[in-house]
Amino acid sequence: MKTNSLVSRLVIPLVFLALSISERPVIAQITVTKSHFEDIFKVGSRMHVRGTDGPLPVNVGNKGGPNIYDFSSLSLPYLGHPFIYRVPDAPSLASRYDAAGFSFGESSTELDDNPVLLFRGDTLLMIGVVEISADSQLVQHLLPPPILTIFPGVLGRTWSQSYEHRETTYVGSQVIKTDSRITNQTFHFDGYGTLRLPGRDVPCLRLVARDQPGGTADLTFHYLTQEGYWFEVRCSSTEPDIGIVTAQATRLLMRESLVDVPREDVVPANFALHQNYPNPFNPATRLEFSLAGRGRAILRVLDLFGREVRLLFDGEAAAGTTHRVDFDGTGLASGIYFVRLEVKGRIASRKIVLLK
Repeated sequence: MKTNSLVSRLVIPLVFLALSISERPVIAQITVTKSHFEDIFKVGSRMHVRGTDGPLPVNVGNKGGPNIYDFSSLSLPYLGHPFIYRVPDAPSLASRYDAAGFSFGESSTELDDNPVLLFRGDTLLMIGVVEISADSQLVQHLLPPPILTIFPGVLGRTWSQSYEHRETTYVGSQVIKTDSRITNQTFHFDGYGTLRLPGRDVPCLRLVARDQPGGTADLTFHYLTQEGYWFEVRCSSTEPDIGIVTAQATRLLMRESLVDVPREDVVPANFALHQNYPNPFNPATRLEFSLAGRGRAILRVLDLFGREVRLLFDGEAAAGTTHRVDFDGTGLASGIYFVRLEVKGRIASRKIVLLK
């Protein structure tokens, strides 16, 4: 995508939208089955992705139910329309992951910080996370593979898990960095009701996930439906699990068959944030971007928690030309950062790796 992060951790973890159905009243509890998810992640099809990065205030609603989870006032700009690929169809995945797995991206050779998923029995697993670009590959294996959801999804169901991230960064075939960390995670289907999005109400279950990798914790609210939508709110674990939170990001995913993408909402071909070069880098790298029309452009570098660490550009930028900006990471710690371009409500992002 750059769906950045569908899910980098998703999970990847990940959210859904439709545009033209009448409002429904609050309804009874639903059950989300494996077939509902298989409709979303249909290999060979596309997904429609919307969302925004924070910080921003979001009301995540209450436990129990019936509740109205109202996100209709949020701005959810178009982020991408990625293909869903089987592992054997993506050259950089084929030798590394289970052949029954799948991932998504704008092409089979451009997978931007997305999860590798696998249906197994009554579960959906995340077996890895990848970012594949022309000049580098960042590959994570998750062992044992964590469960994203158990089918059927029903109110009150809970589970806990612990798994290892094994991360390898390649330039060409050369390994330039390895890393490992442990994540402890809990999941709880704790609420139900109506998911209210711009232009649409759908019945949903709320699934709350907490994880604690290396001493920093995250809290993610997933709103799952039978119609093929998945809405996600990510924030710090210091936030409450009801009411208003400060969200780091929101994501809305839907299967392609549920919406026609309005022409004015599709990012033009000449609106682009290109991958930095070199990547990984130490300490400097170059970024390039282009616009569909003249306007104010803001280019920022963010850390993994969405905090701005450097403002690279904020001003008027012309269309029809490539704008080049150099970034010097001196003074920053080695690790993964995100570059975000904002122009007239449109957002593009890239993951960059500072390696000292």
